[in-house]
Amino acid sequence: MGTRFAPSFANLYMGRFEEEYIWGGPYRENLVLYGRYIDDLFIIWKGGHQQALNFVNFLNDNSYNLKFTYNFDFFTTHFLDITFSIDNDKIISTNYIKPYVGRTTRSIKSRFREHRLNIIKKLQTHSVSRHFSREHNGDPSSLSIIGLEQFTSTKRGDLPKDCSEIPLYKDSGVYAIQPKDLHPLVVYCDMTTNSGGWIVIQRNTFNSEITWDESWTTYKYGFGNVEKDYWLGIEYLHRITKQKVYQARFVLIDNNNEEKYADYNLFSVEDEANGYRLRLGSYTGTAGDAMSSLQAGTTHDNMKFTAKDKDQDIYSANCATSYGGAWWYAACFASKLNNKNAIQWQGLCAGNCKGSTVLIRPADYCVY
Repeated sequence: MGTRFAPSFANLYMGRFEEEYIWGGPYRENLVLYGRYIDDLFIIWKGGHQQALNFVNFLNDNSYNLKFTYNFDFFTTHFLDITFSIDNDKIISTNYIKPYVGRTTRSIKSRFREHRLNIIKKLQTHSVSRHFSREHNGDPSSLSIIGLEQFTSTKRGDLPKDCSEIPLYKDSGVYAIQPKDLHPLVVYCDMTTNSGGWIVIQRNTFNSEITWDESWTTYKYGFGNVEKDYWLGIEYLHRITKQKVYQARFVLIDNNNEEKYADYNLFSVEDEANGYRLRLGSYTGTAGDAMSSLQAGTTHDNMKFTAKDKDQDIYSANCATSYGGAWWYAACFASKLNNKNAIQWQGLCAGNCKGSTVLIRPADYCVY
């Protein structure tokens, strides 16, 4: 379980934490079933992967003493010494033998008498199955299972700080990273583009399922599906890029389905107190420079981030309200990527780009 507290103190702390952030938080309606053992949580969740990720990030952002990692799956998850699975209209369980540092596995009998473990398993399974069947009439299609466990310092240290620390032989896909002084994040790592090592911070495609018409708070912490179209979160861009010096690649698919790119050898985002101001370096590429254009009123370099309910641009009105999405608007734009079917990159496409992806990695990353 990895608790740093004595169990009695942990229960007291978690009782107050639950009252404020779980039962009193914005994700209460997603909790079909909730259970806790000291500071480890078991949840039957109604909602998608990204919503679940946002929920975990919300818990971690509001707790100094506890930091959670999680197992999420539409069908199965490990929780303590039990594996729970959804099978048609039932939730079933089996014994789960956790990996143990220094040995291949840990024997179940080394900590629990066998009959006691079986009793725990049966009681947990019976309770969950009964609730699940009664509330959802055997239709688990919209549900998933989450197991949340507190991080120990060893687990925290094992996670890469960004995608550049993922081994080069790994495929592109979803990974957990942990930037310095931040809870773990689930991100998409591009391990193929120009030697790989990129964090995908934005992806938008034609006819996206995302409207991109979101509030400041939503843009702050991110939204979407990490495997499809999504925005990582402007707060996390700041926290990642303050670790070291980063570079960025903006990838555009034009109206002819041709891929173009714009590279900036420096990329950083300041903190919220400074408006999440964007700082870019010099440009190279094939798409044209639509981010640090010298044309008055349209440059995005050195601009603060603006959303429909947070106006920080230099326009007489709110650019996000007038043109949609949220972006480092000036007065107003040469580029705007966070819009549905209106992706703009000056000199390449006037609102009719087919897609965009924004990637970042350390500036000193070795290209092979």
